Amino acid sequence: MLINRNFNNLIKGEDAFANLKIWDRLYKHSTRWGRRGIPLECISLIDMALWDLKAKALGVPVYKLLGGPIRDRIPCYANTAHHLSPDELAQRAINYVKQGFTAVKIRGNTLLTTTEEATARVKTVREAVGPDIKLMVDVNGTWDVETAIRMLKLWEPYHIYWLEEPVPPDDTYGFVQVHKVARELGNFVATGEQHGTLYDFRELIEADAVDIIEPDGAYCGGITEFLRIIDLARSYSVMVSPHVLQHMHLHLVASFLETMWVEFFMVDNELMNFLLRLFPEPKEALQHRDGMLDLPKAPGFGLKMDPELAERCKVKES
Repeated sequence: MLINRNFNNLIKGEDAFANLKIWDRLYKHSTRWGRRGIPLECISLIDMALWDLKAKALGVPVYKLLGGPIRDRIPCYANTAHHLSPDELAQRAINYVKQGFTAVKIRGNTLLTTTEEATARVKTVREAVGPDIKLMVDVNGTWDVETAIRMLKLWEPYHIYWLEEPVPPDDTYGFVQVHKVARELGNFVATGEQHGTLYDFRELIEADAVDIIEPDGAYCGGITEFLRIIDLARSYSVMVSPHVLQHMHLHLVASFLETMWVEFFMVDNELMNFLLRLFPEPKEALQHRDGMLDLPKAPGFGLKMDPELAERCKVKES
């Protein structure tokens, strides 16, 4: 609705190849609408549609427009953020490792579980997958600084690769405090899925609050702003791990050495099951081989929508 009512007149009749001009116009017109959240998500979606349109007009995948590919296959880690018992979660993680994944991520969100349950998950999954698999934990910004530091110390024997969103996204000072302790313990701090635009990531990086940033193309400002964020990260030697959206982000990971991998969701993962059903193609984004994705060949992002599911979910204006 926001796109139809507010953004439509700002882009109607514009050249789809003028994505920089369009992005700046949309952003400057919407800063008083909230600057983040839904307005920025709308800009992100419009921008990704423009990149898709440009690539389709040229008959190439999006990664070709980005200067890629620099990789023949796309590395992934397995999102294992199912809310299961520790034993069930460990079995799911083992299954993913057997399929070729070398890294898995679980959740410890205190809105959905306790710190005691999170510790049981960490311990059980680590014992199940062994010492050589990278294990990450995402708490979705639901801890405070004291809890994050206490849990990092408690989890030291389990060799967590990164702790994700340990404190709320606006608490840059809190990130700095957690990052200091994590560095001493040999853990990384990752965040970014709730941060928008280059400016949020500049604040995080210049404050030395994070090791790995996780922009989400559907939230940070689309591909156009994502490219600016990658340039920023490169200048500070910070690595980039895109958040979800494997259909789109595989094009970025195919094109930039600063990007680590794609966050891969299996169809059994309820967090992304709907999106994977809504966009059943490109198959390359859904079917991994040994924990890696093949490069898609279709023009644009190669997305094909399930029309029946899309129609059932359409929000109709009153």
